[in-house]
Amino acid sequence: MKRLFKDKALQKTVTYRIAAGLGGALIVWLFTGNITATAGASIAGEAYRSGIYFVHEKWWENKEAITEIITKDNHVSDEEHEAFN
Repeated sequence: MKRLFKDKALQKTVTYRIAAGLGGALIVWLFTGNITATAGASIAGEAYRSGIYFVHEKWWENKEAITEIITKDNHVSDEEHEAFN
């Protein structure tokens, strides 16, 4: 569990989404005046956006390795093939 929270991408995801989510919830509440709708829309939206942001961060962290595998003579070695099967 400690290793999970040492992940910088996860830390950035959580703190950014909390800040952005509170602002978004305020806007929804101002438009609807309904706290139940605000809570539902905010929770669903933040779960979705947090997942997308986290995947995006991890992709950027591993971009060089992924690019190297993809462009490596457009050939996958037997070892790489076995690793993905």
